[in-house]
Amino acid sequence: MTHNPFNRSGLACLDELSTPLWRSLFARLESIQSEFLASQPHCADYPWPRDPLHNCIRVWEYPFVYHHLQSHGGSLAGRPLPRVVDLGSGATFFPFAVARLGWKVIAVDADSRATSSLGRAIGRASAGGGTVTSLLADARSLALETESVDCVYCVSVLEHVPEFEGVISEVARILCPRG
Repeated sequence: MTHNPFNRSGLACLDELSTPLWRSLFARLESIQSEFLASQPHCADYPWPRDPLHNCIRVWEYPFVYHHLQSHGGSLAGRPLPRVVDLGSGATFFPFAVARLGWKVIAVDADSRATSSLGRAIGRASAGGGTVTSLLADARSLALETESVDCVYCVSVLEHVPEFEGVISEVARILCPRG
């Protein structure tokens, strides 16, 4: 049996960053990020790293989330595109990578520079068989219907949100049963 470093919660050990599965997913994500960056989506005043895949712990977080969305997406076959919220998305390649797995991605950010840049990206970067939309919103109050999304993920954001309990309550509200 091949070792799957993503079949657990928590941080990766350094040796897990050399497993064949991690390397394969990371290479795929690097390719998608390169395409994304070539589309020059960012506004001039975009303040965050333009290469988030190689930034800090995201070398683990993005492949971890991607693996689980890839695995979970298959269980939703036969339904319309499953809806996923990227909470605190920024303007990164990742919503487009997820959309290419067959998801309808709603990229939520509270900063208008992020949603403006993401809006530019939507017109320039490929979402494959999925879709990407952008929503300017505070994560504690989302303009989404109750029980309307199949999944929510958040990469390197929640720890920066004051009073994050409100975010958790809002996520619980918008998730479908068993989401």
